[in-house]
Amino acid sequence: MGVRLLSHARITDDFTVSTAFQFADMVGVGAIFGEHQNYQAGFRFQHLSNASIKEPNPGINFSQVYLQYNF
Repeated sequence: MGVRLLSHARITDDFTVSTAFQFADMVGVGAIFGEHQNYQAGFRFQHLSNASIKEPNPGINFSQVYLQYNF
């Protein structure tokens, strides 16, 4: 869990969070592989909300699939 301070509370024309101050929960899985262990792949899920300190508290979710190469 972490804290986020958004630069704008309006995300899109149709979606606004009530405060720029948000809490973030993140969970993910991943693997490191390759002959020299220089590849990494995984999935992350993140949820942002203001923990109901101000209404409305719509929250927003992000999903990320990633592939990384380490030199």
